[in-house]
Amino acid sequence: MTLDTSQQPLLSPTAGSPSSLSSSQEQDHGSIVRGPEAPDGEVRNPSSATETFFHIVCITAGTGILQLPYALKEGGWAGAFYILLAAAISAYSGNILIECLYYMPGMRLKSYSEAVEAAFGLHGRRIVRLLKDFNLLGVVGIYMVLAGINIDSLVAGTALDRLGVQFWIGASALLIWIVIVLAHKVHDVFVLSIFGTLTTVATVAIIVWLGLSDMDYQDVRPPTKLVDIKLAPISLASICFSFGGNLNWPDLEASMRSPKQWSKTLNLATAFIAFIYLCIAIVGYGVYGDLVKSPILLSLPPGIPVVVANAMLTAHVLLASPILLTAVFIEAEHDLDFSSAALEPKTQWLYRVVFRSALMLLLSFFAIFVSDFSKVVPILGAVAASMVVFVIPVACYVRLFKSRGSFTAVEYGWCAFIVVYDLSVSTYSPDGRVFQVEYAQKAVDNSGTAIGLRVKGGVVLAVEKIKHSRLLVPHSNKRIMTAGKHIGVASAGWMSDTRHLVKRARDEARHYYGTYKTEVPAKIIAERMGMYVQAYTLYSSVRPFGVSTLLATMDHDGPQLYMIEPSGQYMGYRGCAAGKGKQAAKTEIEKLDLDSLSVRDAVKEAARIIYSVHDSTKDKLFELELSWVCEESNGLHAHVPQELFDEAVEYAENADNSDDEDDEEMEDDE
Repeated sequence: MTLDTSQQPLLSPTAGSPSSLSSSQEQDHGSIVRGPEAPDGEVRNPSSATETFFHIVCITAGTGILQLPYALKEGGWAGAFYILLAAAISAYSGNILIECLYYMPGMRLKSYSEAVEAAFGLHGRRIVRLLKDFNLLGVVGIYMVLAGINIDSLVAGTALDRLGVQFWIGASALLIWIVIVLAHKVHDVFVLSIFGTLTTVATVAIIVWLGLSDMDYQDVRPPTKLVDIKLAPISLASICFSFGGNLNWPDLEASMRSPKQWSKTLNLATAFIAFIYLCIAIVGYGVYGDLVKSPILLSLPPGIPVVVANAMLTAHVLLASPILLTAVFIEAEHDLDFSSAALEPKTQWLYRVVFRSALMLLLSFFAIFVSDFSKVVPILGAVAASMVVFVIPVACYVRLFKSRGSFTAVEYGWCAFIVVYDLSVSTYSPDGRVFQVEYAQKAVDNSGTAIGLRVKGGVVLAVEKIKHSRLLVPHSNKRIMTAGKHIGVASAGWMSDTRHLVKRARDEARHYYGTYKTEVPAKIIAERMGMYVQAYTLYSSVRPFGVSTLLATMDHDGPQLYMIEPSGQYMGYRGCAAGKGKQAAKTEIEKLDLDSLSVRDAVKEAARIIYSVHDSTKDKLFELELSWVCEESNGLHAHVPQELFDEAVEYAENADNSDDEDDEEMEDDE
């Protein structure tokens, strides 16, 4: 591919003799002049290799570390090899991205987007620029939301508890804004990189220490496996995303005093990241085995160290955010010509402050006031990140250098391997199945049965809560909860996941009421919860929720019943069931005339169905939970009155005994 350099606006002309680059010789990037000295005489490349090392570690080693033990659970102990393989992929893609900037001897492209334009034209640049900026801004927005949620949980029970999540998201945004306004270049946020790296290392140390300490209290070591071929692509893809971060590499390399040390610095930083990843992954999976959860903090014994680790991660995301934003601001400000020699230094500074403040204000608005922000961004960002972090650098490299005839079959194969495993989240099997969602559904199918009946005048929820020990306190750990005054939630699956989703539903209902001054309609709350659950099937650093939730409510359209499955699918029902007895329960529900059934009769029928599907041979102890939202309860969700509950239990037991007698008579006749 040849370009007319006299008409090439992307390239920075050299002040001396060009330095030839080839894939077979060491890249002496230091001999290439990036442009004239700044008007005020400042040095354009002040960062040392040590500073760049800390920048790379701070940007790359983030919250993704928490899902690494779970990634080993998916792939087995072979996941340790996948970490090394992902490190090689990350280092390779980062190095070839920088090499693409120098593909013309003696000249350097200024940014990632310009490298894409050189390879695929102006349209390619626009598309990649959109994906890159969306990914970086989206990540920072998610970091602000995550920091706000974590800080709110850390101050729970204190005088600051009443401030709420939105306040802390705004406070996090304010801290980030202060840093990006004061910082001009990557070098200016070096101190943040040091502290960000230290928080990550401290978090890993705490998790490793807690894991090894917890191992002494285990009577039986949880099972592990050597390799899982079916889930190997999922495991590798999850680990690869923990090494993403090369969107900032062009700016980091450009800020170095000696750019020829870039490759060595990147490789060393990647090796260090791989080391701490191996520490947390091996200890987490070795101690908790196939029972390990994602994030790993859920598997650790609760206490102050876990709180400290959570605080460290909160600090990390706040420290990493300004560094991530530099890749957006530097390129945008260059396009807007804020550093023009015709502008006074004070004017340049004023333009930068106004531009960065406006963009931060817009990002903060979405993070604070758009309730779907933290759900939509991960869904779209999963695809955008995989493309711009791994696939596009390889595509640019092949496009720009293939004409030189230096590609070998091994290099072509390596590039193809990267594209295949990083094109998407890689959660689909060859036959189109998503194993993690299926496994989450298995968790639901192993739980007690939950049913919902929408009848004339209201909705009834009933749950079979299995008691695994006689020592459990009666009526504790309820599986029917209230998410809003008029919203009831029944669940089948993991109780911890249920609590998380109920808290989310309460936040959605409260936010909707605060915005529109009316209770959230059933369809809206079901849609938002469905999107939230579905987001956890797409993002690599989280797992699907192992719970099916039934939403019962009354709105202006009358009684409504929805069920949300682990896949995120939500549908309205007249009657539905989830859990181990769902098939038998559905059969019984289909026999009912729901249109003519009163709410009180529906309560009795719901109790009868739960008793009929209960398998007393496997689960002898269980508690029945019943609730309703109806005209008799004034449209509010509440547990049914005690006298009605007693009538329903008596009705169910009599019906169950009658069925047993009929079965015995049939056996006698045979």
